[in-house]
Amino acid sequence: MNANHYIRTNDKGLIIAGFSEVFQQPESTDILICTQGSYQFRLFPGGEENPSLLDSFGVPLYRWEGKVIKRTLDETEADRPPKLGIDHLGHQGSLDGLR
Repeated sequence: MNANHYIRTNDKGLIIAGFSEVFQQPESTDILICTQGSYQFRLFPGGEENPSLLDSFGVPLYRWEGKVIKRTLDETEADRPPKLGIDHLGHQGSLDGLR
């Protein structure tokens, strides 16, 4: 069975979703990346089925620039939420200064 595979990007061109048309119908802004795919989504031909597109913080791992590009560690870390901690008095605050 051949199926079309699509990606969805945010306004920065970061890939936030990917799917096969077998499981979801594309929206007008989704990007067709494969017309001869299997029923399971693959980001790259012959690649992993249904790969993780976001890291454990929900930050996109890939961007679209006319092709799929893996983001660098510096790029993904810059998009992560600030680290929060609780001080000895129980107040929540940022630990960014401790990096």
